[in-house]
Amino acid sequence: MRKYKWLIFVAVVAVVLAFGTTAMAKKIKWKMGSTWTPAINLYKGEKLMIKYVGEMTDGNFEIKWFPSGSLMKAFEYFDACSKGVVDAAGDWPSYWASKDPAFDFLGSFPFGFDNLDYITWMYDFGGLEIMQELYGKYGMTYFSVGATPAESGFRTTAKAGPITTLADFKGKKLRTPSRATIWILKQIGAAPIKLPGGEIYLAVERGTLDGAEFSSPGIDWSMGFAEIPSTGPRRPGFSLLLR
Repeated sequence: MRKYKWLIFVAVVAVVLAFGTTAMAKKIKWKMGSTWTPAINLYKGEKLMIKYVGEMTDGNFEIKWFPSGSLMKAFEYFDACSKGVVDAAGDWPSYWASKDPAFDFLGSFPFGFDNLDYITWMYDFGGLEIMQELYGKYGMTYFSVGATPAESGFRTTAKAGPITTLADFKGKKLRTPSRATIWILKQIGAAPIKLPGGEIYLAVERGTLDGAEFSSPGIDWSMGFAEIPSTGPRRPGFSLLLR
């Protein structure tokens, strides 16, 4: 938890320093969208960052937060931030792998870094510079807001049945947004479906999905996924985009 708060603090300091003290002479008001809904605990990192920015600027830098689905759908925020429709957006890099495959390596990549490796790579081995170069192509600046532990893995409905062998994946409609995971699932006969986190529970409830994966156990639990049985792990990072 300390490392998580430290990342948020670093992001806040970077945001404030990026605009300098002279910019604080008049009040700045931003609109910030998010790929998360209030049902997804990851949004708390963004809200905490907004709180810190306000405190560090004596209320002169005001950021209004909009959850996924309020201004637009989750997958629309990248272009919205790039074009200046919103001033900032909370995101998860792998969502944008269709724009550039490199984004997938910066989000949740199967059997990649754990959260501590990710933070170390980001700040000690040039990861942040790579992020800035990639997002910079689209006119945005990148700040890491947090990194979570290994994910819970796929959970399947009682109707779809458990996954205990590779053969059990065949034909199952499984939610995952990672380009690499989508490729792997297709190789073993599954039918991957790309959905934002806020739409997973309803899709499972309606039978649109046979199963899904999202995040770490604590976050999955808060979203009600404990009601769905489970299988294996990955690692994500999530972030803040600035126009």
